[in-house]
Amino acid sequence: MKMEYNLQYVVVKEKKQIDNDYDLERLLKRLNLYNCDESIAIEYVTN
Repeated sequence: MKMEYNLQYVVVKEKKQIDNDYDLERLLKRLNLYNCDESIAIEYVTN
């Protein structure tokens, strides 16, 4: 899995990968996290 998302930010929610992108700002805009009550994790993946 690391190779598939190398050098990308990966979003995980409830133990499932829900999105990924090379650009954090673009990813955050796409997620539209404003007024979000749910927990998510965002990790930067490198080899």
